[in-house]
Amino acid sequence: MRARNLLLTAAITLFAATAQAAPISYLFTSGQVTVTATVGGNPVAGPAVIALTGSAVQVDETALVLNYVLLSTGSSGSISINPNYLGYTSINIDTASLSAFNGTILQFDPGPPAGYSYTIGPVNVTGQFDAVNLNPMMDINDQPFGFVNPSASGTMFVDTNVAIALDGITLGSIDPDGPGGLDPLVLKGDFFFEGVVPEPGTAILLGVGLAGVASARRRKA
Repeated sequence: MRARNLLLTAAITLFAATAQAAPISYLFTSGQVTVTATVGGNPVAGPAVIALTGSAVQVDETALVLNYVLLSTGSSGSISINPNYLGYTSINIDTASLSAFNGTILQFDPGPPAGYSYTIGPVNVTGQFDAVNLNPMMDINDQPFGFVNPSASGTMFVDTNVAIALDGITLGSIDPDGPGGLDPLVLKGDFFFEGVVPEPGTAILLGVGLAGVASARRRKA
């Protein structure tokens, strides 16, 4: 009986260590992106806040790796452009998604929550937008957009949940008159993601349950 209990305790310890060491995927609970637009560095639209519709982040704290960041959003609704840009008075982001892989993290606070600085890239953004012009013939409908940001960096906090911010991400641009014309209208987004994962809590509960079983068996023995 003693040998069985020792084996059970060892199994619990190994299970908990394995659960801690593995990369953890945090799934979407809440988040938002704040969109702004500039022309030649001057703000012309926003800030407009859009809720994230789906997201996931995977972190390996043992290996100091930010495995991936996946964020997505739905429609922004009409965002006014003022002053108008080549006759365009508003823009609507229909959908947008962001993806980045193989980042690194560096702990600056053991916590809890543990605080990390991170770097990840490239950061790929894709989506679709509409824009309204003073001349209806120039309206834009369901126009795909995208941009590859070389990298992103910021801070991340991890406990039983994770919070991560990616600021200054270029989403795309409008440049109807092409090179040599007016500076393009550039859309940027500041993303904030919060996520939780059931696995750590489940592992703790399972460990407590198994420990209880072992204790009960010891008492009977």
